[in-house]
Amino acid sequence: GFLVYQFGLMGFTYITVSLLVCGIVALITSLFLLKNKEKIARLCGMMMLSAAIWGVAYGMQFTSSSLQASLPWIFVSYFGVSTLPPLWLIFASTFAGKVGWLTPKRRLLLFLLPFVTIVMVGTNSYHELHYKDLTLKLDGPLPVLNFKAGIWYKITMLYQYSLLAIGAYLMVQKYRQSDAIFRKQNLIMLVGVFLPVIFNVFYLAGFQPAGLSIDITPFAFIVSCIVIAFGLMRYQLFDIVPVARERIVEAMTDGILVTDTSGRIVDVYPAIKRM
Repeated sequence: GFLVYQFGLMGFTYITVSLLVCGIVALITSLFLLKNKEKIARLCGMMMLSAAIWGVAYGMQFTSSSLQASLPWIFVSYFGVSTLPPLWLIFASTFAGKVGWLTPKRRLLLFLLPFVTIVMVGTNSYHELHYKDLTLKLDGPLPVLNFKAGIWYKITMLYQYSLLAIGAYLMVQKYRQSDAIFRKQNLIMLVGVFLPVIFNVFYLAGFQPAGLSIDITPFAFIVSCIVIAFGLMRYQLFDIVPVARERIVEAMTDGILVTDTSGRIVDVYPAIKRM
């Protein structure tokens, strides 16, 4: 596996530099968020840290002059690839106020398969259950990894996409049920949510930016985390005021209607709707 490898390096391309710069920005932002006292901000920081690891390691793969040199970076990238989906689900559940099912034991179970995946990638040369026929294509402008998906790769992809889909559903549901005053904040979250999805669909459909056969999803996740972090910092979304407010409002029996200075209705409480 990954016990001893020599690092053969090629030149740094604009793709590599872009990923490294984005990854460093994500890393710095993640460290800032991890210091925040609010739980939702720290969760966002953890997501950004995973995205940063993925992006930087993926970028460094393009500096490898041989398969042996690229294998350590593939291994490191999976510390970000594998942990990002469960962190995303925990983040989405927390933001949407759906945390009743997130017991400490279940949180740990969410990371069980990602941990096994990291081990499987690190020992792939012994069993080839994750990657089959692994080669590095060097005849193009960038070294590109070619492989056939093993059974564990397919299991991992199914698990990751399931967590991402559930998290996306929770965020969409949160947006649809939120009061008008919080729509802008939640819309920023939705933009951050669906950027990686759109980019990944393009990649799976065979879209190749600048004719390069590379996965652009790491770019999207880094940008997505930065967008979400912007929303958290710009609108103080990590206060989770909308969740607490909506629970209180739903229980109120008094009818309240909110208008702006032009007399337009911007918010209507459930009780007044019934009236």
